[in-house]
Amino acid sequence: MRVCHHPASFDEIAALEQLAAFGWDASTRDPDNLAFLWHLPADQLARVWHEAAIHRNVELAKPDLEVPVVAEDHGELPERAIQLLSRGACFIMPYTSLWPAVMAKWGCSRYMREQLGGLVDGVHVLGNTAQRKEFSYFKDIAGDECERPACCSVRMAFGDFLDHRGLEETRAVPLIEPVGVAATNVCLYVQTTLLERTEDGAMAPPAGIGAGLLDDLSKLNLRLLERFRAAGKFGEWRVSQLFIGTRATVGARSTLHFDHNDNLFLQIAGVKRFRLFPPTEGGNIYAYPVFHALDRRAQIDWPRRDAVEQRERFPRLADARCIEVVVHPGQLLFLPAYWWHEVITEAAGLGPTADAANADLTVSVNFWFEIDPRKPIDVPPRASIRLELARQLESLTAKWLSDGALVPAFLRALAQQWREVRRTDAAEPLGVGWAVLHAARPPQADAASWETLFEYVSVKAACLLGSPMVLEFFDGLCDPARFESVRVALEA
Repeated sequence: MRVCHHPASFDEIAALEQLAAFGWDASTRDPDNLAFLWHLPADQLARVWHEAAIHRNVELAKPDLEVPVVAEDHGELPERAIQLLSRGACFIMPYTSLWPAVMAKWGCSRYMREQLGGLVDGVHVLGNTAQRKEFSYFKDIAGDECERPACCSVRMAFGDFLDHRGLEETRAVPLIEPVGVAATNVCLYVQTTLLERTEDGAMAPPAGIGAGLLDDLSKLNLRLLERFRAAGKFGEWRVSQLFIGTRATVGARSTLHFDHNDNLFLQIAGVKRFRLFPPTEGGNIYAYPVFHALDRRAQIDWPRRDAVEQRERFPRLADARCIEVVVHPGQLLFLPAYWWHEVITEAAGLGPTADAANADLTVSVNFWFEIDPRKPIDVPPRASIRLELARQLESLTAKWLSDGALVPAFLRALAQQWREVRRTDAAEPLGVGWAVLHAARPPQADAASWETLFEYVSVKAACLLGSPMVLEFFDGLCDPARFESVRVALEA
């Protein structure tokens, strides 16, 4: 299929000058540039119009729907793990060669009380009702009217967390104001920083950590960790989070979301179940819009997917593909950036602890690696990049049209016009015109900006994805239905 207009009709230089007026440098690949994936250098445009590129018959790769278990290789990174890391594919493997020290004691509340009880700033604790047991973050956006999840976030002493004390006292200085949570009826869950990179480049634990944990941290196999990083072409290891729950946390789950970081998730004590969705499922699970307070989260409630209300509100949910895996003590899960996931605490204890009587905690540690902006982008791009491409399209549209409220209307017009191009392609591919595009244009949208944005996005999408795959991308990840029945503060 041809791209739907002659290249001479599109002035990319003028389009890039318009972007520069927004303060964007189209030549950079800094992730802070909200739409850097859409700004390929102008001198690469010639390749877009080369007949082989325009007509190339490629299919966008589908992510694996299985999570293999890789056998350990006597202290080395197995070749199978290297292959999966390079592909950005999930897998499970033992981590005993990476960090054996954590297995012996960390599931014991007595040991962890001794080691974390002296933290100067305490630990970061999430709280929710004992009946609901759901945890989620959200960002504050001025003027946003979305309902906040019934989840509070506070700092408290680790001993108070274990003893279920002090929630009322810590309400005076919450990180997030508690909503609908009574101190006598809460489920508490620790998610706190264990290691964080400092300005001098060192990975440092929080002040006041116990000598036993310091010794455990010193036994981390940094050579093997670097092998993971290099094989996956990750960016810098920036932070490790410590997750701790008690027996009361069994059944708790984090709501469905994705992270921007590649993640090695180590299960130390207890059992956790992951529900995984490939990045390309964003449309089927109704990802919140980029400008919503719950950005990076899904609107659907997977456990209630068969409920009439869910089926009627989210018709595409029936097509969603979910992979469930269980991670046991001594195993790690590689969770690539942009993979949707929710995590359920299945059981506490159950680790090979030396103090079985006190093995009453669920404990996990992750290693979050930044995305390396220098990493080459595959053409056609892998699933994670396609999700980011869709997100950046929302940002680009809001800026270009100077009105974030026009984003869903433009996404709808974009797909409709491409369907018209595909329908008429055989007859007169270059003479379609933009009747469908402009018929879907709201009165407040400037006609020239609307058309130029369409041309710009179409050219770039054809170059990145291959022309035959553009409509699949727009329909799959840019569905404007995600904006329906969502109260959202859209910003230009």
